[in-house]
Amino acid sequence: MAKSCPVTFNQSPVGILVFSFPWFHNSGSDAAYIAKDNATGIGIEIHFFSNNQGQIKGKNIAKCQKYRMVQIRKTNAKLSKKHNEIEIDVPNQSTEPFYDNHLLEFGYGTHKSPIDSQDKPWKAQVMRASTVAIYDTPFVSDSYGHEGKDIKVKF
Repeated sequence: MAKSCPVTFNQSPVGILVFSFPWFHNSGSDAAYIAKDNATGIGIEIHFFSNNQGQIKGKNIAKCQKYRMVQIRKTNAKLSKKHNEIEIDVPNQSTEPFYDNHLLEFGYGTHKSPIDSQDKPWKAQVMRASTVAIYDTPFVSDSYGHEGKDIKVKF
């Protein structure tokens, strides 16, 4: 585990958010935990565990029926007129703002990691467990940069 943070609701603990060690990839392939010269993106697993044990039942202070994730992206990259510097990070064809929809890579409870491991540092699906998880491997091409400036993308 690279980092974990408490999640609270009305100053009471609801669960923990766990971030994996990041990995590097080149436009969605050639993933490794050590960056190569051709790396264009960084991948990460984000897992939410409700009530520290991953259960919605019991001490469900927030009274949630289901936990979901929304991911926000902020960038200084060149964008088309239909995109903003800060926006919800889901495909245009998504009908909901949540990251855990059918077009993206996620899991609930005890689950296998996404079937597409080309942009992940593991070679086959592996088992994971969390209330909800996302597997994100964003990247950006140099063509979206501004001359003389680094491209910055925050999630």
